[in-house]
Amino acid sequence: MQKTKIALFVSTLMLPPMMAWAEEIQSQTEDFSDDVLVLDEVLVKESSFSQQIGTQRLTEKDIAAMPSTNGNITDLLKNNVNVRFSSAGDNSTSGGEIKPNEVSFHGEQYYNNNFIVNGMSNNDNINPAAASSHYADTAPAGRNAYDLPAGGTQSFWINSKLVKSIEVFDSNISAEHGRFTGGVIDVALKDPDLEKHAGMVGYRVTSERLAKMHVDDNKRFEAATALNMQPKFTKQSFDLMLNQPLSDKAAIRFSYSRTASDIQYYHPTLQTYDMNRQLSGTGTFANIQRRSNENFMLNGIYLPDNGDLWRAAITYAPNKSKYYKQNVVNGAYTNVGGGFQFDLEWEKTFEKFKMKTKAGYKHSGNRIEHEEDHFYRYMAADYLDWMSQSGFAMFGGYGKNTSTTTDYLLKQKVELNEFDTGAISHHLKMGWEVKITQAENKRDNDTHSYYYKYANNVICNGAEQCIDYSQYAYNDQIFEARHKKVRDDAYAFFIEDRMNWKNLELITGLRADYNQFLGKLNFAHRLSASYDVFGDEKTRLFTGLNRYYANSMLTNKLRQGASDTLRVSRTLNEDGTLSEWGNAKYSYISRYDVSKLKNPYSDEIVGGIAQDIFGSLWTLKWVHRNSRKSFRSSYDVNDAGQSIRVYNNSGWSKSDSYSVEVEPKNSEHDFGIAKLKYTIGFSYQRSKRNYNYTETDDSTYEYMIYNDRLVPALGGAKPNDFANPWTVNATITTEFPKIRLTWGQSIRFVAGRKYIYTENGSGIQCNGSSTIAAYREACGDYVGQVQVYKDAYEGSHLLWDWKFSYQQPTIKGQYIQLDVDINNVLNRRAVAKSAGGNTVYKMGRNYYLGASYNW
Repeated sequence: MQKTKIALFVSTLMLPPMMAWAEEIQSQTEDFSDDVLVLDEVLVKESSFSQQIGTQRLTEKDIAAMPSTNGNITDLLKNNVNVRFSSAGDNSTSGGEIKPNEVSFHGEQYYNNNFIVNGMSNNDNINPAAASSHYADTAPAGRNAYDLPAGGTQSFWINSKLVKSIEVFDSNISAEHGRFTGGVIDVALKDPDLEKHAGMVGYRVTSERLAKMHVDDNKRFEAATALNMQPKFTKQSFDLMLNQPLSDKAAIRFSYSRTASDIQYYHPTLQTYDMNRQLSGTGTFANIQRRSNENFMLNGIYLPDNGDLWRAAITYAPNKSKYYKQNVVNGAYTNVGGGFQFDLEWEKTFEKFKMKTKAGYKHSGNRIEHEEDHFYRYMAADYLDWMSQSGFAMFGGYGKNTSTTTDYLLKQKVELNEFDTGAISHHLKMGWEVKITQAENKRDNDTHSYYYKYANNVICNGAEQCIDYSQYAYNDQIFEARHKKVRDDAYAFFIEDRMNWKNLELITGLRADYNQFLGKLNFAHRLSASYDVFGDEKTRLFTGLNRYYANSMLTNKLRQGASDTLRVSRTLNEDGTLSEWGNAKYSYISRYDVSKLKNPYSDEIVGGIAQDIFGSLWTLKWVHRNSRKSFRSSYDVNDAGQSIRVYNNSGWSKSDSYSVEVEPKNSEHDFGIAKLKYTIGFSYQRSKRNYNYTETDDSTYEYMIYNDRLVPALGGAKPNDFANPWTVNATITTEFPKIRLTWGQSIRFVAGRKYIYTENGSGIQCNGSSTIAAYREACGDYVGQVQVYKDAYEGSHLLWDWKFSYQQPTIKGQYIQLDVDINNVLNRRAVAKSAGGNTVYKMGRNYYLGASYNW
């Protein structure tokens, strides 16, 4: 059976190029629709060949045929050979999650990509790393009172059904794009249709009954006593689209999409008492975790008689994730993200140049809303009808904490008509951008955490947080109301010239960026070239030399003071009364120094060859990235003798990526009964860095504990995520026009790897007898701070996904569409991550069932 599966996989990969060769020999006539031809022409003409080889382009038709899970933007990148996904995504234990997966390009940090939606930034740079860390699935932001709100790297979770096209840039990226060191994902949302009244209403569903979940400890998994243990879930999507032409020159379009998930959760030790004061038993107190994401979009298009083009769009995209603090009554809290965006675009064609102007407003952010404003840790008592754990009864939460960004954008791009200087032809474009941004974090009111102790002689006399002859709050931790603001205005200018001379094409570009947060002006060169060896577009050499500067990251500026805790206490007097609150002192004071930071950047070298073989384009590419001045931190003492975390630019990383991609030069092959489109890719990546995806600068440590032994610290280590060494990808779309059926396939083989990881970001202190007992033997006589590392691995796995779409006509051009997504068709038991004795697997075979009515 195993040999049969391997043979089937190999034959599937070999079939498309063989069919393409057969088609070329037989000289079959291509039959493309006009709209596909026009779109391809536009995409090709707007970039040079050396930039095209660093670009993945997906049309609306491509997107509709791709297998998907939650239907978000990064779902569509699974077959991009230059993209690496986190081991935390699409796992068997977390089937109810709907949040977009995170991606990394060429070994760069996943939070240093640039997501663009309708020409405006979709990056969430307030606290992107926290929401996507390895701990976020078990301890989401909000579990602690001092947590800064976090929503991930994308501020809007855009549903792919709203998308017209996507361009993904990984190398030789135009000077038009900046504020990233990873990749650029440029999303264009669908325009209204000027020609017809149209609409769609749809529904899609999956649940644990439609999925095979692979787990090691089935008893622990089925107990569902951790937020990321999700044996029971139901995930549903609703879609609505209405298109209305207003004239032959104007139209509007309204779209609504909602994805919601309900997830069963049980508190591990929370118990309730019945009327006979009998406890219900542990693991029986249930709540429903909830996730939701909504996209509202109203957009219009207008084509005046003078040939201009006007676009306007209003987007509202909120998302919510409801969690529960473990064993706490009324301990629910909700992370609310997303926001509102308005953008206006004007395109004007003059005699000698084209101009595109974009203006926009965006308000987005993340908010933590607790069910209660204050937290109480009571002592268990007869008059309380619950017990959280032995001896305690916990209740409440931490109020509301909000982080927001407000952007005002104005940018313009000008493209000159092609002109010649001697034998050299030029295609020059330039542009500028002004973005006014204010970010802020606000806690509305003081939030208190009260800790009680027994006292059967306490007399309250009206004192708050006191129960006569039973217990009283002896300690109060106060997180005070706060309002922190920071400006992050950004200014940019770019110029780029595409020059052609004989068989040589050369791109020279320069981008200037100024960022108010860091107060630095940066210049980034963008140089790339291609050479058509024989002048017949069969064999081309290409190269590139580029620099990319990272976006600002506001986390540490807004976090200033967020974890400051005012502690007060009181005691029981001899007569049973309580003293006044006193002994006030601050603890966990957070002080950060970002005054000496510079912008991180990544230098890139690109080289390769593209060859036409039997009507298919084979591209061999090498990309080297050398990232410098990445943000790290270490602890110091300021002039007042206070501990302070000083941020520096001591981080670095290096990566080399080698890839081979095969795709037909034409968009698809027509064999009469079927139309075929395919891409095949292979990539190998190696990378190392002097840090992982944490803020602690572990490169400053002289020693580390590895597998219970004290050894010299590593000067550079493999990343702990997003670093699978090699992958093989294939996308195959087969359309059967006569029976109105489309079959999309996504095939990915991902190689496993070994690496080391740490569970304690700040390390431990070796200090003789004062050392933590578990590490005392390893530390020996050494005195100093060390990191503790252990072995971990990710398993190799083959994932094969299918999507079937069938259309059944009804009346007057209307039709019903039925969709079935089958992910992990072979139901492979794929190890996502194994560390510390725990193994997590990728989701087994799972089905998404969808139906829509279209008119």
